[in-house]
Amino acid sequence: MNSFCLKDDANLKGYWKLEGNANDETGNYNGTATNLTYGLSYGKFGQGLITTANPSGMSINKALTGTIGTGDFGITFWFNPKAPPANHYPALFSSFQNSEPNFVGPTIFFDPLNVSGKGNGILFRTTKANETHFITSPSASSLYNIWTNIVFTRLSGTCYVYYNGVEKTNWVDSVNIPTSDYVYFCGRSTLDIQSFSGGSNTGKMDDVAYLNRGLTATEAQAIYSCGMFSTQRGLLTFAW
Repeated sequence: MNSFCLKDDANLKGYWKLEGNANDETGNYNGTATNLTYGLSYGKFGQGLITTANPSGMSINKALTGTIGTGDFGITFWFNPKAPPANHYPALFSSFQNSEPNFVGPTIFFDPLNVSGKGNGILFRTTKANETHFITSPSASSLYNIWTNIVFTRLSGTCYVYYNGVEKTNWVDSVNIPTSDYVYFCGRSTLDIQSFSGGSNTGKMDDVAYLNRGLTATEAQAIYSCGMFSTQRGLLTFAW
């Protein structure tokens, strides 16, 4: 039997269990919550969070993502979305700068209303200037009120997206990613870019983690399988 433990991984930079607070289990990057409520009914594992107003989101120190450059990264979380308000496509995870091009790091947008004009799906980007990758199968709206695990990772110059442990797309991408000014998840906690904050309709989120290394297909599958079928909590030890 093989196993790995993300909790003890030296490359794990942040892990938010969301058990009643915005604390980072690594002790590095506690978040600042805006219009988020915690509770057992909002979590995949124990407690999680739900958005309650507009704007809403979790703000994390920009040092979390650091200067990724052309290196690897890994993002994973569970979310349970609702239909956003008209003309909104909430940011599920985002890295922003104050000046253009605005989002300059790994960014995931939930767009079931086709605000972007690219379809009913979820949008993944490494920078605003770089190519957009949009997954429409399954459609974003088909994920309403369903817990879904997302992994977005760059590994050795290739980006991969996994839903529930299944690879949905990959693309070659070694673009240089600069330092962000802001990092958010579960919406954006300011109104300066309102369409990115879904307010009370972004939904629920649980077990968010960020690593400064890439995740393999085997690890993505293990994160989902253990989250679904194990008595172990989300991001502890995975075995296959």
